[in-house]
Amino acid sequence: MTPYIVKQNEVASLWPIFLPGLHAVIQTDPNVGWTPLGVLDALLKQNAYAVVLTADQTQAGFFMGYPQADGAFFIWIAHLERGYDLGEGIQHVKDFAKKLGCNRIIFGTNRRGWDRVARKHGFRPTYWEQNI
Repeated sequence: MTPYIVKQNEVASLWPIFLPGLHAVIQTDPNVGWTPLGVLDALLKQNAYAVVLTADQTQAGFFMGYPQADGAFFIWIAHLERGYDLGEGIQHVKDFAKKLGCNRIIFGTNRRGWDRVARKHGFRPTYWEQNI
C-alpha cells in the first residue's frame, strides 16, 4: 500500500472517496462519536489529518487522526477494505505519526473484535471510559 497525505486544499475534492468507508465504520459501530459532516469540518479546519492508502491504483483504506499534547497520535477514524494487510496499514500509521514527531499511537473503540486484534498488533489498552 502507498500512503497519500491529503492536503487541506484537497479535502473538498477528495471528500467523496471517504464517504463509503465512513459509512462502513458507522454500520459496524452505530455509536461512533462523530458524523461525516463533523469529520469533513475537522479536516477542512485542519483539526485532523487524513491519509489515503492505495494499492494497484485502488483505494485500500484511509486513516484520520491528530497529534495530542502528550506526544501521542490519536487514530480518530480508520477503515481498511477487506483483503488488505492490517499490519501494513498500522505500519503506515506509525510512520506518519513519527513524521509528525509523535512517540506513540492510540485509539479507542467499543467494537469487541479489537480486543483481540489490537493486542496481536502490539497495542495495549490505554484508556477506559464510563458514562455516569
